[in-house]
Amino acid sequence: MVDKFPFKVVTWNVNGLNNVIKRKRILSTLHKLKPDILFLQETHSKKTSPQLLNSARFSTQLHAPGSSKSRGVAILLSTCCRFELQAIEKDPRGRYLFTKGRLDGQLYTLASIYAPNSAQLYFLEHTLNRLRLFQEGELIIGGDLNYVTNTYWDKSQFYRRTKPIPREGHSDDTKLKSLLHDYGLVDVWRLCN
Repeated sequence: MVDKFPFKVVTWNVNGLNNVIKRKRILSTLHKLKPDILFLQETHSKKTSPQLLNSARFSTQLHAPGSSKSRGVAILLSTCCRFELQAIEKDPRGRYLFTKGRLDGQLYTLASIYAPNSAQLYFLEHTLNRLRLFQEGELIIGGDLNYVTNTYWDKSQFYRRTKPIPREGHSDDTKLKSLLHDYGLVDVWRLCN
């Protein structure tokens, strides 16, 4: 277990990187945030895209492409991180990307996950089982599970007013919490906010 976490991690559903202006805005925000490890979801990247973001900050850019209109995930590592790649596993549909290697001498497994809009629990269980077989060292996951556990926090104010969804005690919520607990995973945003 790592005593003090040495990296700044950002995960971001970018909803497409095909627009030049949008890429510039994203790069501007990333310049301010200065992440060491960046997980991206919904890159909408094509198989031929050699580099997702044209930035000297990210010396390592790994991606599992989806289509030009949907899916696609990526893991980008800052030049500040010395990364020695050992293995990589990509979902052919662009829903997950796992990589493992040494980051500044310590063995890590990194995973970027983008769940579909339906059957999220099935997808997540299947993906986490694959990840368990792949993983070595410390695990860091970034992603978008496309799952609402709390409509107040997880939906926009407009959506909360117009489409209330009673979810308290929902069986899928219990299953998701159990699944996350079984894998020792924590929603860091929810923990800190």
